[in-house]
Amino acid sequence: MNEITNLCRFGTVLVTTCASLALAQAAVPNDACGLLNQAQVSAALGVDVEAGQHPVQSDRMSCNWREHGKPEGPARNVIVYILDAQKFEAGKTRVAHTPSALQSGLGDDAYYFRPGRLPVTLTVKKGDFYFRIMTRSDATRPADDQDKAIDKTLALDALKKL
Repeated sequence: MNEITNLCRFGTVLVTTCASLALAQAAVPNDACGLLNQAQVSAALGVDVEAGQHPVQSDRMSCNWREHGKPEGPARNVIVYILDAQKFEAGKTRVAHTPSALQSGLGDDAYYFRPGRLPVTLTVKKGDFYFRIMTRSDATRPADDQDKAIDKTLALDALKKL
């Protein structure tokens, strides 16, 4: 009888563990618009933004929140991208020689990077999940320090969902 009781206890632990792992795996976002909400982006940017939209309707790996009532060019905005490990590492390789680009306290690994003439971006790794945030807080000129602060605030918000 003890063997049956022990086997049943082991089975319960195994089922519980499998269920927990399945829930954890299901919780990984596969839609960039699910990482943040409109209120979080509005608060961080300091302006009302429209609901997050996928720039390419069929691609759920990017989401753009744009300043409400402004055309695309002059509107302040935040774009979030879900990345894979290869894109994360490729970007990190580019900034490896710039220690100030590497960030601590954000997920498991994070760095800032400026892709060409675009605004600075913050790229974050948490476990096997990778994402990038790009803020444009001033449409008239680069605002790197302000954009970095907003990126960091929003990254911390997104990390709470992971």
